[in-house]
Amino acid sequence: MKTIKYVLFATIALFLLPVYASSLSAKSEVKTVEVATKVNINTAGVAQLSTLPGIGEKKARDIIQYREQNGQFKTLEQLQSVKGIGPKLLARIKHQAEL
Repeated sequence: MKTIKYVLFATIALFLLPVYASSLSAKSEVKTVEVATKVNINTAGVAQLSTLPGIGEKKARDIIQYREQNGQFKTLEQLQSVKGIGPKLLARIKHQAEL
């Protein structure tokens, strides 16, 4: 009876070992992090500005139009002067935009 228990335990262990080992190796894998480049709101075109969250082609054109009429942005907060950009949208894009 003891022999059967040991054989049964060894058989189960052989089936579970690869599963456990693969879960360990999956946890130890190195994670890659994408490094996003910031968008310069004073020089970016429509395509670059459109990569900012919440900024589509229309708002990107509005940013460029504002920039052409009023000169370069002196602060990121000045983006709120562009129609459709308020405090919430500014908070979403602030970490990805630069002057």
